[in-house]
Amino acid sequence: VDLYLRQQWEDSRLVYEVDDRDGIEEVVVPQNRRIWIPDTYFSNGHDVNHEKRHRTVVEPSGYVRSSEMRTVTVPVEYSSKYPFENTRMIKLRLSSYKYPIEDIVYLWANSPPTVIPVEVSQELLNGFYEFKEAIAEDCAGNYTIGIFSCIDVLITFTGASSEAFSRIFIPSIVLILASWLHFWVHGSWSVPRTISAAVPFFIFASILVSFN
Repeated sequence: VDLYLRQQWEDSRLVYEVDDRDGIEEVVVPQNRRIWIPDTYFSNGHDVNHEKRHRTVVEPSGYVRSSEMRTVTVPVEYSSKYPFENTRMIKLRLSSYKYPIEDIVYLWANSPPTVIPVEVSQELLNGFYEFKEAIAEDCAGNYTIGIFSCIDVLITFTGASSEAFSRIFIPSIVLILASWLHFWVHGSWSVPRTISAAVPFFIFASILVSFN
């Protein structure tokens, strides 16, 4: 999953004064300067941080807004009604790697039900799999080194049921039909029955690869 992680927090150490006549509303932190960050990561997946696609701004009040690109590999969950209902879900869990719950508490920007935890690109709204909903939750991770605050979001995508049938039922039907080929091979033919019995496997494998 390629995404942009947006975070907001307050840091009183970054408060600064500006002249109203200057019209300065925020200051962009240069790439070569470091400020305190909550060290957020995705605890239920493999997280890759793209450091060059990272932007942090600080307001005069010490209010910090951060946006950074991440690539996260997480498992996909299928609906219990699959393949009759082609629904796929992914869960993203965010937590701090360094700071326990005594130091950091994660909250969504707005309170339910007005919370919008995920903004989806237009391509996903009209693609082969369409975005259905995103459910945000709060949680706490209890580890041997301490308790860490975390937040979850369950993202659901829906697709056409025909796609699931083409991946499962059509290859299965072809396999059943092809499995009878070696019964039709006459003993006087030059093709051994062992070769004809292996044909269904190769047919099934080629169809499965082509559909995937």
